[in-house]
Amino acid sequence: LFRTPGDVLLSCGDNALDQLITLVDQGDYSHASLVVDVPANGKPQVVEATTEGIKHHSIDEDMEVQTLVDAYRYVSPGGFHFGNPEWPVAPVTDEAIPYAGGQYAYNELLSAAIVLLAAEESHTNPDVQALLRLGGMLLAQGLDEWAEGTGKGGKQSMTCVQVITQAFWQAQAAPARSECTCTPGIRRR
Repeated sequence: LFRTPGDVLLSCGDNALDQLITLVDQGDYSHASLVVDVPANGKPQVVEATTEGIKHHSIDEDMEVQTLVDAYRYVSPGGFHFGNPEWPVAPVTDEAIPYAGGQYAYNELLSAAIVLLAAEESHTNPDVQALLRLGGMLLAQGLDEWAEGTGKGGKQSMTCVQVITQAFWQAQAAPARSECTCTPGIRRR
């Protein structure tokens, strides 16, 4: 199953928020989490953004509320599985774990929903589209300014997708090398 650090879990539950998210984005999933470690008890730990904030906890909490869970493991173009010695997972999990304790980015979710719904409603009138884009940008700016003051402990607020993408994007290759043949896709600094 999904017991390997670095696995990305995409899921959906049957509560109202999950159903609204899948309705708006017309997909199968409403949530994403990242497996970051597997302690001796064998219960994988994940980092995820929930409505209560960004958490680092047992996967059991997710399994109780999700009705659909798919696990994805990245395989590099060279055929290395994430977690092989040639392509270590630690840079990504080390980046993700400190996100715990941050807040959920409600402003991002609301902005995305407004833009998606507005685009759906205005696809025939270019003037309406332009006004909705402008209004959406102003709303997003206001929400961002409001959210900047709500961060907990100076941590960035994020959605569940941002937690995962940020961890992958910001991960530092280990060991740092001038030619990055062993860790494609992981950015070096």
